[in-house]
Amino acid sequence: MPYNPAVFPEFAGLYARKSGNTSRTTTTVFQDDPDLTLTLPANGVYEWDIMFEVQSPTAVPDFKMNFTIPSGAFGTGWFLKAGSGLSGTPSDNKDNFSWDDMIPSGRIIFMTGSGDLVVRGEGIITVNTGGTFALKWAQATSSGDATIVSGHWLRARKIVSGGF
Repeated sequence: MPYNPAVFPEFAGLYARKSGNTSRTTTTVFQDDPDLTLTLPANGVYEWDIMFEVQSPTAVPDFKMNFTIPSGAFGTGWFLKAGSGLSGTPSDNKDNFSWDDMIPSGRIIFMTGSGDLVVRGEGIITVNTGGTFALKWAQATSSGDATIVSGHWLRARKIVSGGF
């Protein structure tokens, strides 16, 4: 039987579209992206996915990312990074994580400054207390050269309902 959101509204998807560029300079402090932000309702397990582009005109600022998650949330995920702006070995292109090791310090993506980078990720998050689920990011090294995030989406879809 196909999914019908009118019959099972608790399993409807949440979607945030990145409608414009966000530029950051001279900051290494994580801030939520103004567009890639969702509010997850309490008591559910969600599959999530995200895709966005990063531009850095020089290799100095690089890029660091993390997430804001609801209090007590847990889960796992992975990221795949590709593009002419990626610096490092091919083994750096994929990053598996759990929220326990991701949230304290985030992840740094080293960039060459000569191209764009596309980041694609997905995972599972279990939420007891509803709240904000957002990409947060900053420059890895403070620089007057802007780091820019643009394009695409953050999505989440409830796959299990109930308390945990």
